[in-house]
Amino acid sequence: MLKRPVYLLVWLATAVCAAAETPPDRTHVLEVRTGWEFGPAEAPPAVERLPETWQAARPPHRLDAEPCGFYRATFAVPAAWAGYRVSLAVRPVGGTAWVWLNGQALGVRSPSALDIRLDAARAVRPGARNTVLIAVAASDEWETAGLGACWLEAAGAVTVERVVVSTWRLGQGAVVDVALDVANHSRERLEGRVELALEPDDAASNPHPVWRRGSDVRLDAGQAATIVQSFEPDPARLWRPDDPFLYRLTATVQTRDRQMLRQVVRRIAVRSVEAGGGRWQANGEWVRLAGIAFAAPGATLVCTQPGRASALAARLAPGRHVPLGELLEFCDAAGIVAFLDAPASPPETPGWRATLDALAAEGGLHPCVWGWVVEGDGEAAPAALARLRELTPRLPVGRPVPDVAADAAGSDFLVARFATRPGREDDDGYGRRLDDLVRTADGKAVVAIDRVSETADRGRVDASLTRRSREADRRWPIAALAFELDPEEGLYEIAEKRLSPFTLKPPHHEAKLDREAFVVKSRFEVQVASPVAQRLPCYSLAGCRVAWRASRDDALIASGVAPLSPAQPRAIEGGAQPGRGEIEWRTDKSGDVEFAVELQTASGRVVARHVARLSLKAKDGRAELTVR
Repeated sequence: MLKRPVYLLVWLATAVCAAAETPPDRTHVLEVRTGWEFGPAEAPPAVERLPETWQAARPPHRLDAEPCGFYRATFAVPAAWAGYRVSLAVRPVGGTAWVWLNGQALGVRSPSALDIRLDAARAVRPGARNTVLIAVAASDEWETAGLGACWLEAAGAVTVERVVVSTWRLGQGAVVDVALDVANHSRERLEGRVELALEPDDAASNPHPVWRRGSDVRLDAGQAATIVQSFEPDPARLWRPDDPFLYRLTATVQTRDRQMLRQVVRRIAVRSVEAGGGRWQANGEWVRLAGIAFAAPGATLVCTQPGRASALAARLAPGRHVPLGELLEFCDAAGIVAFLDAPASPPETPGWRATLDALAAEGGLHPCVWGWVVEGDGEAAPAALARLRELTPRLPVGRPVPDVAADAAGSDFLVARFATRPGREDDDGYGRRLDDLVRTADGKAVVAIDRVSETADRGRVDASLTRRSREADRRWPIAALAFELDPEEGLYEIAEKRLSPFTLKPPHHEAKLDREAFVVKSRFEVQVASPVAQRLPCYSLAGCRVAWRASRDDALIASGVAPLSPAQPRAIEGGAQPGRGEIEWRTDKSGDVEFAVELQTASGRVVARHVARLSLKAKDGRAELTVR
């Protein structure tokens, strides 16, 4: 994997700050958008050596050739924030960041992989003008640095500081462990209760069970406590790319008389992932991944379902900034697998532990996250690997390798990037490089990402995708084969066509006469198609169904759902056997009938559709059927 900056940004839902005379009952945000000035400086920065010359700037802003730079702005803070918890949040763009507010040092963070939130309760001046000073420096020659955004957050007197969720499978069920920190920032003792509710995020889910847990809480002024609870949802639905089922976790802090003080909502899911022995295990079954990869800031995204690559490409359009947390929420709902980048920095680097802790907390909340890719210095990688294993023991950890796996000791899987050379799709050099990688992988799963560099010739891209899938099929340790394409609509149409996991064959129809009525027997056959080596656990026909409808002039004749043959094998090591179904329906009239059939997953999502027009007529006491 090519070395690239790590810009992991956490989503924040901004709100307009209301200068009310009562304490805010939720987090209010005061964005510092205007009035910024920039001045170049030497690294490391110091407030004693502020720049002599300043120029107007507007975030997001990047350093040019300067090794370091200062950003400053002055703004008013509402007087209503007096006495309440105030945090200063900074979104650096790469590098190391130093932050001061009204001359007081709030902290330093490096590498700046996440938004920085610093306690500003002692430094902030509510009802007055405040000055923020931020210094940003690039960490190495490969990285550019700058300032993305800055804002203040005001929380109520009682806050939920942290929510940590761990989900794991337990036999046929699952366990959801929840830990959250509740803090009392008021001047009075808090006696109340924390109510936790876990329920399906889909309002139309039937049944719609709600599991509840409660804990009494007693906190003196300035105290905090950790609330720990466990849920065992039964029945439990796993998160799969074809059925990205989410649960909604609601934490409510109440007074003794049930008055709500604080409420936090998180969307979570149950999934189990590990890599080993050259394979990938998801939800307890060995599978191959396959799809289309996107290199987003801080993550590699693998689209494994048709129809979703274009939607993701639109979100990642050039010039559109999407924070990582918002992107992961999209992937959670769309069923897109993500591998997050984690920086390999020396443990003595300022903010190193806090960065990995924040990354682990973010990754634990999103079911789409299926592993870590530790970027950076090979000598510093073991410390990052060990820390991530401690924080997220149920997520595999990988390393990027340009050609061989010599620097990937201690990892579970490898990520290798290759490039298709225009006009040389028949060159065997690609296959030889894969062979070398597999031989040196030492039992690790391999994620191979092919960047198709020629975007003008769609036929050439099509040929490349087909050839690369055959290459991957011959090398079983390759757990994923993905394709990085430029965001061009035509290319995604080709790639998504190749990505389709199912082939719905045109139904076979037979007709006969029963007195004056036509009796039609329709047979269906569904196969798992793998032109791009589709080998996900969701590519099983078990649970899938065929929904059909026969109509004449928009008037319904008959409809129903036909189950496919049961207990289809999972699509691994050779693919699944065809699924078959058969139905019989009647109509009293001759003429044209529109027959539509849809292949639906267990969650009801349509993945393939076929429409035909049937012409029925009686001749010499027999039924004649024409399909077009």
